Amino acid sequence: MLTPRFEITQTDSEVTIIVHAPYANIKDVEVYVEGNDFRFYATPYYLRLKLPGEIEENDASSGSYDCEKGDFTLKFSKVNKGEFFSNLDMITSLLAPPKKKTTIVPNIEVIGNPANSEKIDKSSDEENGEQNDTEQSDEWFIPQSVPSENIILPIDSPKYGFANKISGALMAFEPAWIKEIIDLPMPDQIPEKERKALREKKEFEDFDEDHYMADLMEPECVEPYISYKLEWYTLKKEDITLDKDEVDLLKELPNKEYLLNDEEIQLLLCSLVDILYSSCYNHRTTLGDNTVESGWTINKLSSTLCWFQSFSNMNEVINSCIRRSLCYPILRNWDLSMKVFEDVKQVIKLGKKYIIKRFCDIHSLFNNSYEPRYLLNQLYIKDYLIWLQHIPDSLIESLYPILEDIHPNKEDVKLELVELEEAAYSVQKEGLVIKNTVHDIIGHVQNLSIHAAPSDKSSESSSSTDSSDTDSDSESDSSSSTSSNSSLDSDDLTKCSNVSEFQLKDSFKTRAADEIDLTTRNYGKEESNKDQYLYQYLETANKVLRRKADLLSHLLKIHIDRLRNETDEVELVFLVDASGSIGLHNFRSELNFVKKLLAEFTVEPLTTRVAIVTFGGKRNINRNVDQISKIRKDNHKCYLLNKQLNNISYTGGGTYTRGALLEALAILERGRKTAKKVVFLITDGFSNGGDPRPVADLLKNAGVMIFTFGIRTGNVKELHDIASCPGYAYSYFLDSFSEFEALARRALHHDLKTGKYVPVEISSDCNILCRATERSNIKAKGTNCCDDIAICSCGVTTGHYACICPIGFFGSGLRGSCQPCPNGTYASGYASGDSTSVCIPCPDVNHITLKVPATTMEDCICAFGFTTDGRKCEGNRETSLYVGLISS
Repeated sequence: MLTPRFEITQTDSEVTIIVHAPYANIKDVEVYVEGNDFRFYATPYYLRLKLPGEIEENDASSGSYDCEKGDFTLKFSKVNKGEFFSNLDMITSLLAPPKKKTTIVPNIEVIGNPANSEKIDKSSDEENGEQNDTEQSDEWFIPQSVPSENIILPIDSPKYGFANKISGALMAFEPAWIKEIIDLPMPDQIPEKERKALREKKEFEDFDEDHYMADLMEPECVEPYISYKLEWYTLKKEDITLDKDEVDLLKELPNKEYLLNDEEIQLLLCSLVDILYSSCYNHRTTLGDNTVESGWTINKLSSTLCWFQSFSNMNEVINSCIRRSLCYPILRNWDLSMKVFEDVKQVIKLGKKYIIKRFCDIHSLFNNSYEPRYLLNQLYIKDYLIWLQHIPDSLIESLYPILEDIHPNKEDVKLELVELEEAAYSVQKEGLVIKNTVHDIIGHVQNLSIHAAPSDKSSESSSSTDSSDTDSDSESDSSSSTSSNSSLDSDDLTKCSNVSEFQLKDSFKTRAADEIDLTTRNYGKEESNKDQYLYQYLETANKVLRRKADLLSHLLKIHIDRLRNETDEVELVFLVDASGSIGLHNFRSELNFVKKLLAEFTVEPLTTRVAIVTFGGKRNINRNVDQISKIRKDNHKCYLLNKQLNNISYTGGGTYTRGALLEALAILERGRKTAKKVVFLITDGFSNGGDPRPVADLLKNAGVMIFTFGIRTGNVKELHDIASCPGYAYSYFLDSFSEFEALARRALHHDLKTGKYVPVEISSDCNILCRATERSNIKAKGTNCCDDIAICSCGVTTGHYACICPIGFFGSGLRGSCQPCPNGTYASGYASGDSTSVCIPCPDVNHITLKVPATTMEDCICAFGFTTDGRKCEGNRETSLYVGLISS
């Protein structure tokens, strides 16, 4: 049975219940009212509510049906006129609780009110006398949600989850899988008291001084996010309403009551603020529009969600939130972190209904996350959504004055921020911080590093040949310097002169020294200090550019958008360095970078095909994935992301870049002639075994676009020469491989939730959709996660597997969920896989469908006594709705 969406309004004397049931068979509608018990049944819907006050059916009661909206509007009188029914918008708390159970686990949930149990004990005779009535009444208690299983472990096992009530829940999952969402190692072994020390140690290690100072010295990058006006500063408390998706989520939650002491309530409130802070940070830095990385941001910034941390006081919570906001996201700025703290206070001020909206948003993000963040919904978010609906408003209101009394300072986060800022401002005063825009800096430094140098003034007496060459180089430099001062436009990326123009000259130092003459003179320095200022100039420029992922991501995004928009056919070859100098950890970062780059592409034989080659020494050139020269049925995105990428192993050895490029050449020679061909080379930049540049020239002459990604300390010149022209637009250099993941997150932020789905050959591939415990049961039974009639399919855009019900059925596609469309409805096509299949009501309320399943509108026929008139049914008998109000 389906729980319909509903809403309740009230006046001083009446309660109006609107039930949205568009596919209901109106002839079978039954409504029951007694006291505070309301029941609604109409195939395939069932709803039972426990109202906060008593209602009754009398002559003033009425019922109506809106056939266009599918809404039943039922009005009843209040027993006590003028009584105010509180919390009518707390959806979950209104759903009637399940039957009382004799055995419960008291540290998990309460299945009954202890006060009520006392009354029952005192009036056992009455209970026995009403036994028959109770048994008949229990027939109405159709379960409205699936009860969760309780895992019972020794009492001293490490606890986590909502109110620290859960243990052992993650033992069934692979450790590598869990590491994608939490930083706490071995969560089922490390006790709570050790987590804080481990977390802070990790945060101190991960804090990057250069990144923090770069954002500090360029406030214009952060200011738009700080000044953005979010909705909670203009929203009034009385105007807060739950939208359709939020109501749908809340009505599916079980109605539980929690047995909590004061210490556990304090813990929950601290964790509530911790999670809210991460949500507010995401909302502000995305300007209110979630991205594909929003789930990661909330997960990573919250110590509760990432470390299963339990807090003892609110000061500790705020310090942890601010410190993590300065260690992990792209934007790391003290003023921004403090603005988010103000956001949290404002959200708290709006009350528990708005907090529920924020948690609904988190629940949705985690459910749609590619990583297994749905586990965090099970451990924390779902229970918070239930608990928040039951607690009094005063409990949330008590948080605001506590937060108002907290005044964070930079010393509290223990990151030496004061010392770092003093050092940065000192450098700025000395004129060593470049004040140009980021694009100007890029153009200036590239002129220093890649263009030909002019002749020295003392070489004027050189031969005419040398003079001619120098003049030519000077003209080239002059024109390049002029063009570099303008902002980089996407059209510039297609312009390229001779490759030799971008090679370093022996006179680079002279060129750079000439460039800083003006700076030197401005500060009255002697000529002999040029070398020192040259070093300082380049060092400062590198420091500013080192963490400019936003600039690099802008360049990368231009290219990726072009590849996707110019043609539907693309051949992508990834050359991934697996040499000894890379190391296993960086190798994994390279593969994650590949995975994130693929997020923008639809991978299937007719559109984008992918090849992945790992290379080490001469004997370690491995073609791990090849969809370009080998056409197979499983050449789709799901198999690539979920199996093939995970099976690629690290080899070690040398860095035979030349061999990797030759392998790419061999693969692309068998590619589609009409397809765009692209090579992504990811390496530390130190190659051996022969010069790779001639092979790169062969690829570029064949029309292949080459991108190079390397480490700043590697062979920058070689990677620059390998890349397509102009090199500064196709070469990307950062300080570590982990930064490339951040680069991809920043540039490729589209959240591709929809797209084409294709059937897969092996139906067991969809078993990834089941939880680990369910997978083991399914394997033992020889079945799979999909329903027997559902089709295991792959989203070639999203990379997600999905079980899709056949035409004429509705449901998620998982085992037991595919049901034929109810009488009077039909389904004319497959669902996309991105959402649950739904049925469409027939055009007329008097249509019925005898065919099962009904797959087209032609299956809608008029009921007995009616005649067809186009899409309508005409007849003599009464066709208006009759809703029976049945009292006990």
